[in-house]
Amino acid sequence: MRDVLSSLGLSYTRQFFLHRPMVIFDFDGTLAALSPNRNEVQLKPLTRALVSRLSQFLPVGVVSGRELSDLKKRLHGLDRLALVGNHGAELVEENDGVSREQSERAILAVSAFLSALDCLSIVRDLPRSVIENKKLSITFHWRGLDLITAKKASQMIQQMALDRGGFRLVPGIESLSLVPRGLSDKGDAALRLLESAHARHLVYLGDEDTDEDVFVKARGERFMGIRVGPSAPSAAEWFVSEQSEVDRLLEVFLALVAGPTAAMPFMA
Repeated sequence: MRDVLSSLGLSYTRQFFLHRPMVIFDFDGTLAALSPNRNEVQLKPLTRALVSRLSQFLPVGVVSGRELSDLKKRLHGLDRLALVGNHGAELVEENDGVSREQSERAILAVSAFLSALDCLSIVRDLPRSVIENKKLSITFHWRGLDLITAKKASQMIQQMALDRGGFRLVPGIESLSLVPRGLSDKGDAALRLLESAHARHLVYLGDEDTDEDVFVKARGERFMGIRVGPSAPSAAEWFVSEQSEVDRLLEVFLALVAGPTAAMPFMA
């Protein structure tokens, strides 16, 4: 991977933006900094202003592991954004019969798995907040837990998922998600958003292994994958060193589509 804020990266980005791409972001760890308490994660005012302004010139989306209703609350007021929740499984416009049937099956599978988890004493003894029911998926969050307990619980949850079948395991940063098979992943969702926006070129930013689904599926000259935090191996060709550099990248994007002074009103 190469640094997208290097001279080479900026030159490439300048040429790529001649195609007026759609820009899609992951949320936690990409648009918003991670927090020990996931309920406290919010956009910084500067990030919000830059994303809002960028969405006036280009189609912009957010594909997150969060439940869609949760994501909407955190992005309230950014009405131009296309939003997808539950690791790609929960699209706003998805209302066809097949999708509804898949969603109903997924909700039943999640409910049944949560009932089975209640039979594990190690899970019953954990704080209720660490097992998140997102209706179409389940996430086990272990940030802040004793590492020995977290590792044991994670192994037991993974083994139960493998024994029961029907779930794909989605590792995150100090988290593990279980998503019923058959639902869209982030790569599927990003390509569907691209099609809905009638755009041909895509820029995608993400920081987790879940975002590799996009980096793998969206490769080639029409796609630009940017990993937040260098990671090896990754299918992304570009990176920024840390989440705090995302605002700088947003400023670059905005300058390329709206002129070099477009971000100045938002700067301190």
